[in-house]
Amino acid sequence: MLKSLGDCVTPRISATVKGESVDFFTDRCGEQEGVFYISLNGTDYTLHRVSKTPGDVPYTGTFQGERIFVEVTPGKLLRREWSRPEDGEPVEIVSEEYAVTVTVTEAGKAQHAIEGIFWQGR
Repeated sequence: MLKSLGDCVTPRISATVKGESVDFFTDRCGEQEGVFYISLNGTDYTLHRVSKTPGDVPYTGTFQGERIFVEVTPGKLLRREWSRPEDGEPVEIVSEEYAVTVTVTEAGKAQHAIEGIFWQGR
């Protein structure tokens, strides 16, 4: 599991493992520009973006790390929450969730796909 993000509210990808939601892909609140982290089977990997897929989900595209290659493919919008305007404030998106597929190739051999949920908000 990824290290604690403290009070940071960061976009992330989670998956359901044994009935529990587990965050496994994040940028740790932009800890380092262009650096992402994925946790698989108890091992954390540092990734760098290779390409970005156009669209509303910022974590889509391809990522490369030591002995690991990751592709995040966007799916459909699952949920979007809007702010409730008070005293003429503009309506804003507060949070949203998208289905994503995270395809992982480790050491150029084993490839597996994880169905996850990308979340971003405040």
